[in-house]
Amino acid sequence: MAKRLALMLILVVCLLPLEAGTNQPYTIGIISLKSGLETLASLVQTSASQFAGTLYVSEKEQTLVEQLKFEAAQSVEAEKLHAAYEKHVPVQNPEQPVVTGSDTLQVSYTQVSYDENLAAAVQTGDTAAMDWLARRNGHIGLLILDTESFDSLLRVKVSSYLVGLNKTVLLLDELVQYANYPELAPTLDQALFSSSSNKRMSVVQFTELPVAASIIIDGQEHALVNKRVFLEPGKHGLQILAPGYKPVSEDVVLQGGRIHQLALQLTPVTYPSVNLFSTSGTVDWIQEGKLVGQGSHLTLIDPTYPIVLTVLKDGFAKRIIHLPSASSEQMRVSLRPVFFSDPTILQEGQKDFYKRLRNTILLFGAYVGCSTFSGMVASDQNLWQVGLTATSAVALVSALAGAGNLARYAALAESSF
Repeated sequence: MAKRLALMLILVVCLLPLEAGTNQPYTIGIISLKSGLETLASLVQTSASQFAGTLYVSEKEQTLVEQLKFEAAQSVEAEKLHAAYEKHVPVQNPEQPVVTGSDTLQVSYTQVSYDENLAAAVQTGDTAAMDWLARRNGHIGLLILDTESFDSLLRVKVSSYLVGLNKTVLLLDELVQYANYPELAPTLDQALFSSSSNKRMSVVQFTELPVAASIIIDGQEHALVNKRVFLEPGKHGLQILAPGYKPVSEDVVLQGGRIHQLALQLTPVTYPSVNLFSTSGTVDWIQEGKLVGQGSHLTLIDPTYPIVLTVLKDGFAKRIIHLPSASSEQMRVSLRPVFFSDPTILQEGQKDFYKRLRNTILLFGAYVGCSTFSGMVASDQNLWQVGLTATSAVALVSALAGAGNLARYAALAESSF
């Protein structure tokens, strides 16, 4: 029994080396039939990763996918069983792999280092050899690259092969000049997407979009990756919203397996100029970290919303003005003095004011006392006149100073609203 199990394990490991677990994405190898095609292979890998990361399989391919998944699950269970036997751990009722059906397959792409013998084997078209090559590297398929020179022109061919289908499909056959592979990118993108989507998906590629644009498709917001979105074929309603631009709506009819280039012209929204007036005198107007003006007045011509302005002035607290949308063409801006912004300074100022008010009351009291006593005792003494004059003068000065402070507080309070 142990020999039989060991033999089965060797067969599974050698013939079905799909090392990834059932929850891991499968890989497709990119193999070159000639040396020196690394640049082309990198271009194909980038294009395939962007447009062919999901394979939409047919019914026949789905059966193959299920088989591959089952084999991978069996391989994992066999490894667990082998590890248990090596540790002399008893195993009872080993779990049978359960694979759920799916008509899509998530794949990634990796480059296979050029090998002359492997390239020769693939060139023969022997499906058994290609199956072996793919399985040996843990791939479920291959993208095969080949070139042929014609003076300054280079013929580029890209073919695909999926393990078990026993056929190679030509995806791209194009001429480029002086090995200028990047000019093949649009055609290569279309070819790879058409093959992988099986005409069950479409791509909308936006050529120009503002950075903060939002895309609403059939009433739902969609996230864009590299300015593109994958949608099912058919009619869709698109709406683009972007700050500073008028909304754009358009209905599009998408064909399965096609990459649709969509260029929508967004018209900038023009708003009337905004005039800001400072009631606190000359101030510094700062927008996006840059000084845009100095003075008691600032005009923003052709503004773009939202607007965020910072207003600064010595002796006054910083004020940040946020205008999310156009609401008024004129705005009065007031700064709050530091005197009112700092509780400690405000408290000290209040103490000084009340001290001055108390002293003024005491001085007026002294004046009234002097006036009263001068009429009762030694009214002919000149000293009473001196006392009356001194106390009245000092009381009057103190009262005027207190009134001045009160007026200043009132003015400051008014300028902070």
